[in-house]
Amino acid sequence: TVHFQKALALAEGARDAKRSAWCELRLMSALSERDGSEAAVPRLSTVRTSVTRLGDPIVATALHVFLSEVEGKRGMVHSAARHARRALSLLSHEENIWLESRALNTLVAVAIMLSDLSEAVGLGHRALDLAETSGAVAMRWACLANLGNAFYQIGDLDKSIDYFRLAAAFAPDVGEHS
Repeated sequence: TVHFQKALALAEGARDAKRSAWCELRLMSALSERDGSEAAVPRLSTVRTSVTRLGDPIVATALHVFLSEVEGKRGMVHSAARHARRALSLLSHEENIWLESRALNTLVAVAIMLSDLSEAVGLGHRALDLAETSGAVAMRWACLANLGNAFYQIGDLDKSIDYFRLAAAFAPDVGEHS
């Protein structure tokens, strides 16, 4: 988070609204990862204001994607799904496969939590395809892990193990997610 705070200060000093908004989004996400989803809530008002003022559709989409992830971690599955669907709706006008894979992966997690496992598998494969196309290693890992969870819930342990093994190849070496 220190790096995002420093980047934010530099972007604000340069009066670069787009970079500032991205830094605020990433800082909010990093705080949520490090300190728990509640840590992101105090920054939300500032982030929303910056994103709205900027008026960039991709940054607005990113806000909904990051909010969907934070809301999902807070256990607010319907709010998470609403933000993820809004992001996908915005992406019907602007393409960004990385953000699309993140939004779909959130919907996979929501489907797993709601025991809609056929939906989870279908969305999971689409999210994984997009993550692979985008080259985002962390997204690929997350999608593989969610597919492993979905197949575990279905009871297909062989597929579950296969997906978890693939996910392990992309897992971070250090930190909470390792």
